[in-house]
Amino acid sequence: MHSVSSSRNGKQYLQLVYVIGPPYSEKLQPHDFGPEDLQSLSDDVDGFSFMTYDFSSPHNPGPNAPLKWIRFTLQILLGNSGARALANKIFLGINFFGNDFVISEGTSLYFSFIYLLHFFFL
Repeated sequence: MHSVSSSRNGKQYLQLVYVIGPPYSEKLQPHDFGPEDLQSLSDDVDGFSFMTYDFSSPHNPGPNAPLKWIRFTLQILLGNSGARALANKIFLGINFFGNDFVISEGTSLYFSFIYLLHFFFL
């Protein structure tokens, strides 16, 4: 789609991918990326990277990316309109990590580990 070539190899063309975060509620809010946004940017980008992880948090521990939630957020993004035709431009970001939450402290061990790294090495 885009005609910008790589500085390393003039025969390889760069692609522009727009990263989308999932909605944070069951109904799209004005700040959420939705079907209208998808349609308005579809001619200007090569694809959309849809991040479908971080369902849970220290305040609401549980699975990182339940399949039911992934399907639901994808349906919200595509809507019931012409945006469904753009499904082939969506790259589904699937997590390959997990979090372990310390419920009594309300923080995740991941953040505690980062804090320890910073404390000991910086």
